[in-house]
This record gives sequence, structure tokens and C-alpha cells, in this order.
Amino acid sequence: MFAAGSDSGIVNIYNMDEFLGGKRKPIKVVENLTNKVDFMKFNSDAQILAICSTMKKNSLKLMHVPSFTVYSNWPPLNTNLQYPRCLDFSPGGGFMAVRNATGKVLLYKLYHYNHA
Repeated sequence: MFAAGSDSGIVNIYNMDEFLGGKRKPIKVVENLTNKVDFMKFNSDAQILAICSTMKKNSLKLMHVPSFTVYSNWPPLNTNLQYPRCLDFSPGGGFMAVRNATGKVLLYKLYHYNHA
């Protein structure tokens, strides 16, 4: 799979083999952001897709890829990510780091994963 984001905040997810074979219809359309998608990242086992926009505070969404479900509890209510600029997952998927516009790097534990 691969994902493509747009200026309107829409993310299309495609099956790479089908796309290269000429079928350009996405297998999922994600419409959870309202501003330009600036950054996307799959974790190491492609179970999670992180999507962020630098245009709006706390504009970071996580999607469970196998079910195509966007986590409604992310970011947590009392979290102030500010304006996310980039992110990455640890090799084992147990942590996610997010850098924001203030220069801080925020580290989050993803409890589903038992290893770093």
C-alpha cells in the first residue's frame, strides 16, 4: 500500500500492485483533516499510518491500517502538540516521536506494541 495526501486534507490509500496495474481507484479515502496534508508515515509493520498537517494545532491523526479506522482518541484531549512538523516511529513500533513548531520533540508510547 501507499498513501497520497492532498491540499484539502484528504488522504487516498492505494494498493500498489493495483495502482501500477492501471487501477487508480483508492481502496480507502480518509477525510479526517481539514487542512493540507504535510506529512504521512507508516510504522514499521504498516499497521499504523500517521497523518499530520502543519497548518492547524493538534492536527495529527493515527489510522489503524488493516481496519482503515482513524483512532478517535488521538490526540488525547489534554495533549497540546502545537503545530506538528514531522514524526517517526521507533523500529519496533512501540514509540512515536513528534516534533512541533516550537522545536520540542514529544515522545509517545504506543501500548499495543511490546517492544521499542
